[in-house]
Amino acid sequence: MNEMITAFETNIGYKFLRVILYALLLTPLWIWSGFLFPFITTKALYFRLLVELALIIYIPLALKYPQLRPRWNWLTGSVWIYIGAIFFTSLVGLDFNHSFWGTVERGEGIITLLHFAAYFTILPTVFRTTTDWYRYLFSAVLVTLAVAVYGLAQLLNLPFTVETGGGTRISGTIGNAAFFAAFLVFGIFLSLYLLKLTPSGGKRLFLKSIFVFELIMLFQSQTRGALVGIAVAFVLYFAVNFFLIHGKRARIIHASLLALLILGSVLIYTNRGSEWVKGNATLRRMATISLSDVTTQSRLDTWSASWKGWKERFWGGYGYENYDIAFNKHFPARIFKDQGSQIWFDRAHNVVLDIGVTSGIFGLLAYLGIFGVAVAGLYRLFRLKAEEVKPQQSVILALLLLAYFLQNLFLFDTHATYLMFFVALAHVVFLQEKYFFAEDTRIIPADNRRFVVAAGSIFGLAILVGAYFINLKPAMANIASIKAITASRTGNFEQAKVLFEQSLSYGTYMDQEIRERLVDYLQITIGSNRSQEEKQEIYQFVLQELKKSIEESPHDAKNYLYLITVLNRYSSQVPANYDRVMALGEKALELSPTRPQIYFELGWSSLAQHYYDTGLGYFLTAIDLNPYPKESHLNFITAAIIAGREDLAEQQKEVLTQKIGYPLTAVDYDAIGKAYIAAKNYTKAAESYGEATALDPANFEYLVRLAAIYGELCEQEKAASAVYKAIDLNQSFIKEGRNFLTQVENKCDKQ
Repeated sequence: MNEMITAFETNIGYKFLRVILYALLLTPLWIWSGFLFPFITTKALYFRLLVELALIIYIPLALKYPQLRPRWNWLTGSVWIYIGAIFFTSLVGLDFNHSFWGTVERGEGIITLLHFAAYFTILPTVFRTTTDWYRYLFSAVLVTLAVAVYGLAQLLNLPFTVETGGGTRISGTIGNAAFFAAFLVFGIFLSLYLLKLTPSGGKRLFLKSIFVFELIMLFQSQTRGALVGIAVAFVLYFAVNFFLIHGKRARIIHASLLALLILGSVLIYTNRGSEWVKGNATLRRMATISLSDVTTQSRLDTWSASWKGWKERFWGGYGYENYDIAFNKHFPARIFKDQGSQIWFDRAHNVVLDIGVTSGIFGLLAYLGIFGVAVAGLYRLFRLKAEEVKPQQSVILALLLLAYFLQNLFLFDTHATYLMFFVALAHVVFLQEKYFFAEDTRIIPADNRRFVVAAGSIFGLAILVGAYFINLKPAMANIASIKAITASRTGNFEQAKVLFEQSLSYGTYMDQEIRERLVDYLQITIGSNRSQEEKQEIYQFVLQELKKSIEESPHDAKNYLYLITVLNRYSSQVPANYDRVMALGEKALELSPTRPQIYFELGWSSLAQHYYDTGLGYFLTAIDLNPYPKESHLNFITAAIIAGREDLAEQQKEVLTQKIGYPLTAVDYDAIGKAYIAAKNYTKAAESYGEATALDPANFEYLVRLAAIYGELCEQEKAASAVYKAIDLNQSFIKEGRNFLTQVENKCDKQ
């Protein structure tokens, strides 16, 4: 037995495998701006490639040394049962290709979950001693510390940090404040767990410092779900520990901390209107948790739509990563507030509903089974009388799983949290195997060397080929796409087209999201000074690619809306395109009948063909779905003006400004003014741009447009006044402005 253990522990492959497993802990740290979705893609490719490399080494070792093979236990089994459940429910779902590969934005899919499951399975077979696991968990805590320190640098606005688009909320290297907080939950509990295993000394003080620092950074993230989850977990921790510890002083401390946590929470909520609460961003967010809170309403609406979708496919779900199909079908129009609203949800922001919708009740039960089996194993350890296993260890790990699960009732996983979740589960497997399983004495026949070499070679080759399709091709496509986006933004449209074509030529799971970037590329091209032939060529290229997205994912309403939008914006005057838009719109409405944006596009298409009543009907339907967004009312107002129904426009303007209470901004008057220009009602257009310039007197474009309108009305003095104001803002306009006034004078004198 000892000779066999010594053999594999001195094996160079085994040592290299351990290095790879340590390197996998670095996954949360990586960001590279050369990728589309750099916070996700970088981590996904890094993690998958290293797991594949680990498998190439591990499989031959496991074939040679039986001790390195995973042994059956219910926790490992429950993880693989869950993977099997989502695989088979996806097979009977609506889009298995999407389920298997996932998206660029999330970097998941079944393929990534398989990598995490493999990582989880390997860990307890390679790290086989308490010392191994102490070092590995300590390294994991150091990674959480690095992420937290980076978050502190963001908080201090240090120049080397990457902007994540999250406003004032910090997100570390994770890219999102909520995911950052969820990741720190693991660092907080694992540092506390290691404290129970660490004797007094500098390392213990270091772990205490990490624990406190990461609690502070979690608070600074302003993430309510994670704060609620960790608060509930610590309430239970202090309560349970009160009965586990024996010292009177320690009991008083735990009771005091429990009372402080409960009373502090009550105090914050009951004083939510006070300045000391409202003056702190985190306390303000915690105190505003209510049914009337906008974020809470959005969550509840999303959950309601999720439940409606789940009921339709209760047993098997829609297939992993197909949540958006169910959400689109039952889209809650109330969550659309304005043009900046997030309306394309691919997650329910609730792990129960996410899994229920995509994998049905079978997938959900399999997922919950992981927690049930893990907690049952920890309970057995809790009751164990062995000296080396302290009851608090089991309590901490159980509460870690509880805090993680609770915060996931308001969120979903990313690579960083998956990584730590599976590390924690693998450690539980190790503890169970150590204390409840008989010592492994399996040996391998001496004449099996050829089989090991042959089988290892076959598996290694298969993994290498898989790595090309799973990682390398998508990486090349992703890099080409980001280069194409950069080229289009710098005006190099020919190169951008070549790069987009190159990116799409790889034929990866990223294609649909890359095609979405083509819409921006087309918009920039159309607004440039390129020839009509060049613009038409790019327009046709974009159209053909967007059609492919529909063919690949015919159940995704977003693909139809992208194509409709392009047809509307750039060829709405072509009668044949009207029929195409209406056919696409009819299909889109089947997939998402309550989405206002589809009605907007159908309305604009109808107006372009002078079907005014039909177009106004679509805009009214959008208002009926949700009467509160300003955009819906402005669309109807401008459409009514173009249709020559100024009476309806004025009525809707009154509803918008007086009944709902939205003031019109300069941008709104600009939109209304353009509609009046399109309707050739220059008097009303002048009034609108008069209001726009009054609200935004420094806007050069508004003044130029107002001057042009006065020129059409032959109101020369007003035109001159607008021109001179524009010249004051932009001296380069002097010559053009004077030429314009001369032209107006010549035209009007002849009338």
